[in-house]
Amino acid sequence: MIRKEVVIQFFRDSWKFWLSVCLAVVLFAIALTVYMYKEEKRVTESLTVKYEDSTNSEKMKKALGIDSGTSREITREIERIHDGDV
Repeated sequence: MIRKEVVIQFFRDSWKFWLSVCLAVVLFAIALTVYMYKEEKRVTESLTVKYEDSTNSEKMKKALGIDSGTSREITREIERIHDGDV
């Protein structure tokens, strides 16, 4: 019985601390959930590019936010697809 009273007294004395710890954990979980949802949404959103822009590697570089080499490679592949080589 003494042990139970000690535990109860401990929680009575430090309830503000435990409440703030619980709130911090809940807020962290909410922030993590929101971040993961936004990341998932950002990755799954598709980008539509006009054909005229898809043949220009500089416009593709700006639209997709990639480096020059990758944009040239993507442009070449798009041109191959439109020419019917694939």
